[in-house]
Amino acid sequence: MENKRKNNILLVLTLGFIFLCSYLFFILASGQEINAEQWGIKVYSNEFAGGNGTASSPYEISTPEQLARMNYLIRTDYATYGNSHFKLISPIDLSEHDGQDMLWPAIGTSSQPFAGNFDGGGQRITGLNIIANDNACGLFAYSSGTIKNVIILNSKIENVECNNIGGIVGKTTGGEISSCYVDMEIKALGKNNVGGVIGENNASLSQISFVGTIIGSKNVGGICGKSYSGQISNCNNAGNITADSIVGGICGYISYNKEADKSDFSRVVQLCYNKGELKATNGYGGGIVGYSEFCSVNKCYNIANLTNCSGIVGSLEGYHVIDTVGGSSIEMITNITNCYNRGKLNSSNSIGGIVYYLNNGEIRNCYNCGDIEGGDRTGGIVGQYAYALYIYNCFNYSKIKGGNSVGGILGFGDDNRGNYIEIINCGNSGEITSTGNNIGGIAGYIYSFAEFQSASGDYETQGEISSCFNTGKITSQSHYVGGIVGNLKSISCFENNYNDADISAWKGDFVGGLVGYMSARQTLQYFTNCFNRGDVSGNSNVGGVFGYWKEMTGAKNKITNVHTFGIITAATSSYVGNFGGRDYHNGLQYQNCYFSLGYNGHTRGLGTSNGRGTNTNGLNEIVPPVNYGADMFGSAFTSASSSNVYGIQLVVFNDANIWYVVEDFKGGGSSQTRKYDLKCFYSSPFNSSKELIFDDSIWQIEASINEGQPFLREFYWIYVA
Repeated sequence: MENKRKNNILLVLTLGFIFLCSYLFFILASGQEINAEQWGIKVYSNEFAGGNGTASSPYEISTPEQLARMNYLIRTDYATYGNSHFKLISPIDLSEHDGQDMLWPAIGTSSQPFAGNFDGGGQRITGLNIIANDNACGLFAYSSGTIKNVIILNSKIENVECNNIGGIVGKTTGGEISSCYVDMEIKALGKNNVGGVIGENNASLSQISFVGTIIGSKNVGGICGKSYSGQISNCNNAGNITADSIVGGICGYISYNKEADKSDFSRVVQLCYNKGELKATNGYGGGIVGYSEFCSVNKCYNIANLTNCSGIVGSLEGYHVIDTVGGSSIEMITNITNCYNRGKLNSSNSIGGIVYYLNNGEIRNCYNCGDIEGGDRTGGIVGQYAYALYIYNCFNYSKIKGGNSVGGILGFGDDNRGNYIEIINCGNSGEITSTGNNIGGIAGYIYSFAEFQSASGDYETQGEISSCFNTGKITSQSHYVGGIVGNLKSISCFENNYNDADISAWKGDFVGGLVGYMSARQTLQYFTNCFNRGDVSGNSNVGGVFGYWKEMTGAKNKITNVHTFGIITAATSSYVGNFGGRDYHNGLQYQNCYFSLGYNGHTRGLGTSNGRGTNTNGLNEIVPPVNYGADMFGSAFTSASSSNVYGIQLVVFNDANIWYVVEDFKGGGSSQTRKYDLKCFYSSPFNSSKELIFDDSIWQIEASINEGQPFLREFYWIYVA
């Protein structure tokens, strides 16, 4: 009997112990309550350094124990402390509490996020080693409140079993984060939504810097990993970041929460820069943003070398509406403006000096001067676009190497998707080298498929390439090569463009001084006021203006006021002409068009199958010697042996609001060449060195600090310490 009673008592104690362990496990796993002493910091009951938790008198924190008290009270009495105000008044060093069993438990949960105000007071927090709480990890796991003036140094996050990882907050559900500086090592192999400061963001972010290293999987950024709403402004990253895909110097992925957000114009990344090296092993990457939906980027730049990343944005998604009657009502809500890249870009895949992939958007006042080495679909500004694209006032200054579809401004325009394109006031001076097809000084391949119904009832194509030029040498080992566009299909306006560089494609077919291959799907309204002065070499279908011109049945296209002065050479005599290689349907009309005797002494402008060539009314030979006039832009060209005066009126190049002369020098013979640049890069928001002007009340620049790049004034003491 006694033994039976003992056994019953033992059974009750055992069951009680099992229940207690299960309860404690549940409490710990749920993240609702953790005794601070379990992670190595003693909590002083009812003691802060001062204050009562209000906005005018926040709880004051001066020791690690008091910081732990804040953590503990928010967990155990959320109703009282979750909305309170806290402020650091002294540096906090947690390094003595570091260890496997003494990690900092992140503050807040998804159901009870920190909703108060935490002011770091500009005091440093060091030695922070964080564990996750409720699938988020940071000094705070979840926050919907205001966090400001926080400085975290010499800290780390590693080997955590969660997504949503950030140095200050794992996941924000609203609120604001500002004036923060984080120097931290974050190792999050296989984890998503990883940021140097915030993992997943729904708050407004401003004046934030990250320095350190980050390793993550998907949606990884120097400031935040993934962002849904709010603005990101005046932030910079100097940390090195490696991720599998979707990596950005400022933010990895910017998206939206609901369909209505597509019309929200407030999402913008502005006045930010990246100087940390980035590497995306697979997928999109950008110096500022990896992947963005319905968000604009303004006044941002990258100066770091990037691997498998574009200079500013990896991919930018927008939308448009096009009216099929009248060709109007095109709406765009995404854009990249006033941005530049100066870092070297290297990728085996598609890449762009500013953006790789742009779906319905506008790029304005942007330039690239970092060498680019990419694969197929590589561009000095844009790698590839779909649906609608507008590029205004953009320039590439640096060398470009790639495979198929490579251009000084645009690599590839997607086909059969209702595309519309405008490239206006753009130029390339960088040398272009390619191993594949479709190479152009401005664009490699363009298929502008968008149509509208005219008053006559006919369907006509849209799109425009105007006031563009190339002065960078083009070298290709394959086909479809042009000084302006390599392969151009269905565009309505091609005017005021010129090429002043040699084109070498000795093994290639369809090579032209302006366009390699032209396919006019419907009526081309304007191909006018253009010239080529570069030498052109190819295999067959080679010409000073175009290599091959193919019109759809019924098209009636005219070329007016177009001139070519280059020497034409070819490996064969098949369809080689001084002006054009082959007019496929012999349907082109020419008016005031001239060519020099550049091909084997032939006096004919168009090539034929036997190499003898033909002329047509309006296509004329330039009889040397020729006086090119004072310059190539706006002055008439006068033949010394003829009374004819034939001019090329490129008035846009004389527009002082757009262009100015960078270089003015003598060329061969009596000719004179002017080299132009875009004036927008030398005026607000750029300075005379083509650098962005940041607000000097927020940013400070000193040549000996931060490699001469801007740094946030309030963190000056960190840089000079």
